[in-house]
Amino acid sequence: MKILAATDFSKRGDVAVERAIKIAKNIGGGSLTVLHAINSRGFFGAVLGEKLADQGEKIKAKLEANLAEIAAKSEAKGVKIKAKTAIGDPHEVIAETADQIGADLIVIGDHGGFAPSKLLGGTTAQNAIDGAKSPVLIAKSPDAENYAQILIATDFSEPSWNIARAVLRLFPAAQISLVSLYLAPAEFESLYYDVNAERVTESLETMRAETTQKLEDFRSQLNFPPATRLLSRASAYPAETLAEIASEYDLIALGTRGTHTSLSIFLGSTAEFLIRERERDILVLRS
Repeated sequence: MKILAATDFSKRGDVAVERAIKIAKNIGGGSLTVLHAINSRGFFGAVLGEKLADQGEKIKAKLEANLAEIAAKSEAKGVKIKAKTAIGDPHEVIAETADQIGADLIVIGDHGGFAPSKLLGGTTAQNAIDGAKSPVLIAKSPDAENYAQILIATDFSEPSWNIARAVLRLFPAAQISLVSLYLAPAEFESLYYDVNAERVTESLETMRAETTQKLEDFRSQLNFPPATRLLSRASAYPAETLAEIASEYDLIALGTRGTHTSLSIFLGSTAEFLIRERERDILVLRS
């Protein structure tokens, strides 16, 4: 497996590299490329101008020194590590480098030049996700050695299938749970209006049963282990509900379509909320 980790030399950039090392080490025989992009449109580009290209070797030397230290501390034996620098817009450099090396996974931190405080606000990370053909892992927590518990949010769309396949391929030993939230706006109006309680209950039970059946079919068709946990929830507030469920997990996996999320129940402001408020790592795959 080929992994690309992007770093801006910040502490959170270090978290991304350390996470990538752990994944490569756990897989065994994985190769790891660590990338630093010199932002041609950022501060250094404006100040250095044509001299910017000359700084590449100096930055690469710093990258290799930092990487050697991280590798030694992490005891990343058996992991092939290569340092790479490139000049350009960071999100373009990430996508281009991932294509060049045939990356199976891209790992970025959650702030700085490579990572967001928001997924959907036009940041480098959003652009990297939009431009990448591979799953993008936003690494936030350095604590867990491996991802033991993974939550996949699904609405049964094509992006949901794709992210599920990616999780099975990348983390075959993890315990996986599948969650689908269903909204019933009219039914929830019963909280404020005089609506027949029995009809509300019956409608919600029907939706729960249909969602559970879809989850069972999803699990079966993708060959998830029988022990895969299935969660169906009715929610008027998806962001809060998903965040509450996700608190039990090491990694949250979400699928997207184009430059907008296709998981309308889960994503949009929900993904932004999870990235901004939570410490759990998030795996995103654009379809």
